[in-house]
Amino acid sequence: MMRLLLCLLPLVLLPGCATQDGVMMARKILHALPKKGHGETFEIVNAGKVGGLGFNLYATEAARILTAYGWRQSTAGGTPDYRVKLNPMRAVQHTLKFQEDVVRQVSGPTRTEHRGSFSNGYDTPSVRFTGTSYTPASYAVVGVRNVQKKVFLREVQIEIVSKAGQQVYFGTGRNTGPTSELIGIMPTLIKRVLSDFPGVNGEHRLTYH
Repeated sequence: MMRLLLCLLPLVLLPGCATQDGVMMARKILHALPKKGHGETFEIVNAGKVGGLGFNLYATEAARILTAYGWRQSTAGGTPDYRVKLNPMRAVQHTLKFQEDVVRQVSGPTRTEHRGSFSNGYDTPSVRFTGTSYTPASYAVVGVRNVQKKVFLREVQIEIVSKAGQQVYFGTGRNTGPTSELIGIMPTLIKRVLSDFPGVNGEHRLTYH
């Protein structure tokens, strides 16, 4: 059992810790957006240092969600209504420190053989019996130990800017995991950040994938 968790990750925008099983999402809506789009155009641009096939995969996920919202992806050379700056950040290694209970077996298991006889007391022959009873082992917390665990912070930032240069949306999704691999987790981070787009201003939420 984990007794104490000291989160050392520098989560500036997000309260608490992003866990290995969950995604911590935060977003700011700086300009009112309707609950449903009306055909406005958008373009996704790479605002980070992660490129190649990986970025194409992430951009496809973002475009899918924004298209479902009611926007249209702009054609090459066009002037979109919104620029979606997608920044899948490189994973950063950190250390988690916590105390863990030390549990040990303190007794058992035991096995007891039983033999005997009984009679009803009315001149009837006694009946012999045999049997076995078992007592399971018991365990107890006998101390604590300090544990250090290496984890990687995986993060995506999504900023949306209008063609007038006004920032209208900024969202961040974070998750910690055992590796620096991004391909498996990044589409989930994007999905969580853009869930129910545009969402509620100032929202912070821990979701599970």
